[in-house]
Amino acid sequence: MSDALIKPALDDSLKKNGKQSNRAKKRNRPIVIPLKPKPKIVKLAPKRPYPTVPTSSNATGPRSKRKEGNNKICVTRRTDLGAYLKRCKHVFVKEGFKELYLAAMGAAIPHAVMLATSLPSTLPYDPREIKTSVTTGSVSVMDELVPVDEDDEGGTQTRTKASIEIIIRIVPGEGMDIDASKSAVQEYDSFSD
Repeated sequence: MSDALIKPALDDSLKKNGKQSNRAKKRNRPIVIPLKPKPKIVKLAPKRPYPTVPTSSNATGPRSKRKEGNNKICVTRRTDLGAYLKRCKHVFVKEGFKELYLAAMGAAIPHAVMLATSLPSTLPYDPREIKTSVTTGSVSVMDELVPVDEDDEGGTQTRTKASIEIIIRIVPGEGMDIDASKSAVQEYDSFSD
């Protein structure tokens, strides 16, 4: 019923005396005019910010053999925060990278921000050595329109989604004070440049 335009039919008897008889009520059922059915929208997979496999690596070989590109992670809501924390810690500690790139879109943005704020406390570095920079933006994504009727033509539509890129760097020795007169406990912001 929501896909139709309902137009009441008026009887002449209603116009004359302002009242409608039972016989007139039966005759004056609403006329339902069907509207064109809306096409089904299929969301296509957006373009990845980083390639899945770097061009210099073997795409069919095991993932454990690849070293290049392991520090670039696309955050989704499907993977738990604990798995991302373990993977990011492995990138810094075991693989020896000094930079980590996180990218997320849409509903995964809060997940990526929580990951970026939780990660410094799990790393074996001084929090003042961890520098984080955040870049926000938007990405155009395509949707495929699948028509309900066979007579109609399908097509595509473009929409924009919010995106975020977070770069976490380990800068040894930066931000460390040698002056012993200052207190050992200082406030810090892991999101400052």
